[in-house]
Amino acid sequence: SLRAHVLALRYGWPSPYRLGRLLAQWHAKNSVGFLDLERTRLFRNQAGVGRFLQHYRKYHFLEPPKFSRLGKESANESEALAQEIEVRVAKSVGCKVQTLKEFAEENILLGQRKLELRAAAKQRSSTLEEAVTAEPAGEAAGRADADAEDVDGLLQSVRTIEAGSGGTPRASEDQLEGR
Repeated sequence: SLRAHVLALRYGWPSPYRLGRLLAQWHAKNSVGFLDLERTRLFRNQAGVGRFLQHYRKYHFLEPPKFSRLGKESANESEALAQEIEVRVAKSVGCKVQTLKEFAEENILLGQRKLELRAAAKQRSSTLEEAVTAEPAGEAAGRADADAEDVDGLLQSVRTIEAGSGGTPRASEDQLEGR
């Protein structure tokens, strides 16, 4: 509006584009007050910040949202009624209504667990990929044959020990490992 432009020039307000870009970076901010705006150093002085807040205070869409312990309070009457019904039903069936804080904490823990699982899966995937690319097929087949020979040798050792002890297997670890 023309009035806003005149006030901006008079009190040294920043351009709407510049202030809007800065405020867009504050993703989690529900409300911006005097100290927040003054710390931006975009205004000429403190009086300019005060006049800015005084001018824009009259716009209801700029008011910060209100929160209760169960979440954001709705300005819509039907949403508020739905929330109240949800609370009553939960209490009548013996369920605890989750508070906003509990909901946030639960989702933070779920998010952290999801990140840990992704990191572990990525690690396993890269380890498997390294093993496959680092070992030619002939070497892998040779190693598998050697492992099979070790198992056969171990079984033969167990049979020999059983035969020598009257059928009762009493092998030491060294004998089982073929040492």
